Amino acid sequence: GLALATKSASISKDMPRLVIVVMKDKSSLYSNVKRYEESTGVVTQVILSKHFKKPNEQLFVNIGLKINKKLGGNNCSLSDRQQISFISSAPVRILFKLWTI
Repeated sequence: GLALATKSASISKDMPRLVIVVMKDKSSLYSNVKRYEESTGVVTQVILSKHFKKPNEQLFVNIGLKINKKLGGNNCSLSDRQQISFISSAPVRILFKLWTI
């Protein structure tokens, strides 16, 4: 699979920027996919096939956000400083973490 695709791409000098892999479960193949990503620099996204049985819009939005970030995109940014001056007149970095239970 991935080895053949890499060989074919290297011959044509046209490496993909993204490889999406659909798996039944997160088996030992998952580590092979991530090793492929590390060795080639090609971004990978693994999606479990069970998610296609009951499509969920939010899941695919989240996958899109992950892919965008992996490809160097920016998923969010703050507005112009003047519009958020109620926080501080100096530059501010806001960090947060979401926990799911």
